[in-house]
Amino acid sequence: MQALELEDDVYYLVLLRASDAGLTPSPFLRRQLNGPNSATLSGGVPRSPEPVSRKTEVGARSRSKEADELDAFLQTPAFLVHSDVIGRFVELLGFIYKKNLNKFDSVLGISGESRKYFTKSRREMEDSGRSVMPKEIPGSPFLVVGNTSTSMKQEILRKVLQILGYPQDAISIAERAIQRRMP
Repeated sequence: MQALELEDDVYYLVLLRASDAGLTPSPFLRRQLNGPNSATLSGGVPRSPEPVSRKTEVGARSRSKEADELDAFLQTPAFLVHSDVIGRFVELLGFIYKKNLNKFDSVLGISGESRKYFTKSRREMEDSGRSVMPKEIPGSPFLVVGNTSTSMKQEILRKVLQILGYPQDAISIAERAIQRRMP
């Protein structure tokens, strides 16, 4: 067996993806390397990887800076360590908060029929509804309602990003990022 040095973020990504697929790292990497767009491990001549394009398929338009920043964050160990929807949701909100410190107060207006979705006080959120399960947004003074469905968390995230002026490509990336992961 050979050893291979990997940067921390790559190492954690491989561990997470292998775990999600129910594999250990070696079989996971073997499966990935024998995929349709990669070199073969069975003795054939390795193919050169195809260049990766940062263009969207619609009109070959460049992606927004916000979409690229979100994509980069989604590959960090801080995000990848979360295997549950709520963990990914609050971690992503923490990243968005850090990028929008001066504007994030505007999300306090996002609410349901009776529940407040964002507050700066646990008591205020608990008083706005039953079983709200307030969750702290990392690195911020804000709390977000935790007891909602995945689709509602995606809707809340969409509203946050729209209020903060994010383009649609970044909003779509964020919504997909918190979906349930299927092995």
